[in-house]
Order: sequence, then structure tokens, then C-alpha cells
Amino acid sequence: MSLIQRLDGTLLALNIPYLALVALIPFFQAVLSDYSTEPMAYALYAVVIGAINALDGIVFWHAHRKKLLRVALPIPHLRIEKWRTAISVLLCLLSIPLAYAIGAWTVMFWIAIPLVDFYVSRLAQ
Repeated sequence: MSLIQRLDGTLLALNIPYLALVALIPFFQAVLSDYSTEPMAYALYAVVIGAINALDGIVFWHAHRKKLLRVALPIPHLRIEKWRTAISVLLCLLSIPLAYAIGAWTVMFWIAIPLVDFYVSRLAQ
């Protein structure tokens, strides 16, 4: 169930690039598959996933700030969401230079992203 109760023009405008990037994930996955020996393929995929995470956080914060959410969330929950978004984006950005250093092993670093996210969400409870 979505937390967003209603929409405004800004939220709709933010959703266009968000959904465009999500729709292009199969293309970037194909690039990664076809050019698995090229560090640029891993860097490109990391940029796309990082941008999706960043836009997701921006959408959430806009909806909160404009009171578009179904329920008002407590301040500690909002802080955790802010940290979860920031850490996910940071880890995606950190994997870009890592792609040039370790190539295909960058995927192992990406596995850490949901694990770190899970750990941060557990700390909040």
C-alpha cells in the first residue's frame, strides 16, 4: 500500500524521470550483460540505480513536506528514511570508481546495498 494519498504537479513531474529510468533498467541491464568486461557498463548501471534511489528519496521528501502522505510520519522514521536514501545513493556512487578498479566484482559490492539498507532499517526499530 502506498504512503502517498494525493498528488500535486511537482510530484507528477518528479515521477516522469523516475519512471523513465525504471523503464530503462532492462536496457542498462542488457548493456551490462553485453559489455561485462567493460568497467563503463558497471559505472553506467550504478549511475542509473543511484539516480533512481535519489529520485525515490526526493519524491518521498516532497510528499512529506507538502503533506501528501496518508499519515504523518514520526520524526525518527523520517530520519531513518533520509539515511536509507542517502546511504543507497552513496553506495551506488562509490561503486563507480570501484567498477574501474575491480570490474565485474563490483556486483558483489552492489549486494551490500540491500544488506546495509536492511541493517539501517533494523537499527530504527
